[in-house]
Order: sequence, then C-alpha cells, then structure tokens
Amino acid sequence: MTHPTCRTAAARDLPRLRTLWQLCFGDGAEDIDRLLSLLYAPGRGLVLEAEGQAASMLLSLPVTLVEQSGEARPARYVYAFCTHPSAQGRGYGRALLAWAEQRAAAEGCAAVVMVPGEESLFDFYEGLGYQRDFPRRTLTGTAAALPGAAATAVTPEEYGALRETLLTGTAHFRYPADILQAQQWLSRSSGGGLYTVTAGDALCLAAAEGGEGDTLLLRELLGPAEAAPAAASALGEALGRGRWLLYTPGQGAPYGVVKWLGEERTEGCWLGLSLE
Repeated sequence: MTHPTCRTAAARDLPRLRTLWQLCFGDGAEDIDRLLSLLYAPGRGLVLEAEGQAASMLLSLPVTLVEQSGEARPARYVYAFCTHPSAQGRGYGRALLAWAEQRAAAEGCAAVVMVPGEESLFDFYEGLGYQRDFPRRTLTGTAAALPGAAATAVTPEEYGALRETLLTGTAHFRYPADILQAQQWLSRSSGGGLYTVTAGDALCLAAAEGGEGDTLLLRELLGPAEAAPAAASALGEALGRGRWLLYTPGQGAPYGVVKWLGEERTEGCWLGLSLE
C-alpha cells in the first residue's frame, strides 16, 4: 500500500477531477467543464493521490489582498475543495489543504480564503486554524421602475476596473480576469450578468444572478450605500424580477473563512464574489 501523496494536478487528472466535483457538489457535467476551462491552469489544481487515484482535490486560485492604503499582497482563494465520498474520514482533505497553505506561504501569500458551502463547515475550518471573516450587509426589497434609472451590461474587464475604483480606500480582495469571467458565466447562466446601474446621480456595480423563485440575487452591489436599494430595484425591474436580495460592504454576518499566513492581518475586508 502506497502512502497518500500531495501533488499538483496534471492533464491526465482532469477526468477524475470532474468526477470528484460532480460527486461532491452535484453540478452538471457541462457546468463543471465550463468552470474548469475558465479556472484550471497548471499549478492551480492540487490533488491528494491515494492508491493511484486523486482522492481529494482543490483549486488554489490567485487573488490579491488590497489594503486600505492601496498596498497589494498576493493571496489564494480555495475553490472546489472536496474528497471522494469513499475516501472521506481519512484526513485526506486536511492533508491537502495543509499542503495548499504551505505552498501559498512559500509563494509569499498573505492569506488563504474560502467560502464554506454550508454552515456546518465553519466549525470544521475553525478547527483547522481558520477564522470567520468577510462581513457583509444584507438588504432585501421589491423591484420597481425608477425614473432615470438604467442598467447596462459590462464585460468582466470593465467590471474589474470599475470594481477597483469603487473599492478605493476599502480593504478588499481583487480578482483576476478569469475569475471575473467565471462569475459572468455563472451570472448569465442563471438569468443575470455583470452590470452598472445608474440611480439618480449614483453609479453602482452589480454581479446579479437568478435567485430562488422571483428573487434577483446580487452577489455584490458596490457604490454609495444610500443608493443600493434603488439600484437593486431598478436592476430587478430591468431583468424581470419581482424581488431582490443584495450583499454589499457593511456590518453583517461573516460568510467566509481566512487563514492568515503571517503576522500582518487585515480583518473585516470585502471578499464579494464567491463563485457559488
């Protein structure tokens, strides 16, 4: 019997990664292939191999922690972290995540972050040295046509550039183009997209997805805090939704976890997108 080994994924592993992803998360094959085509690259996929098979996997995606001052430090966003059901309970996932953290630290990263798929996992990650973080303000309301309001679809590149402008002076995580492309695809596949919204004199930015029932889900809505409800209402009306639920910077419950890899910490920053 060979000992489990952590290594970077190779092209030959992709069929197994698709199988793991589908077994653990239940996504359709076409959706998985699309996300892998956008997010997978050499060095990003990490696997734990046991008995000649990838038993646990994750994607270690490059993101950037931007301080209030504008200082930028590299970080890693862990995505699609899972272990084959038949191999669970053996510590494989813990070992793989620890190795991902070691790699990130060696690469000079400030932190490893992720968004747990369910509430019960917060305790699991806290047991591994992570802490709950990334508070967000949650608002709900009814869509309505507003005089002078307008929504315009934007490209991932335009979204990323305006996102940085609107988050100037706010500690946050900056995403590369491929993660923004993945968010655009997720948003469009559920009836939404990436948009700018003008509401009065305010310009807002939104990553919108079709939520449950008649509700439009805004993964993040950035812009003046006082303009958020009007922007969400106008975008909901434009996309034919009766209600909206939005997440925006502010006081609220944390929805992610972070492990800081050095002494410097920037708690309470904005994470925003989560590729759910």
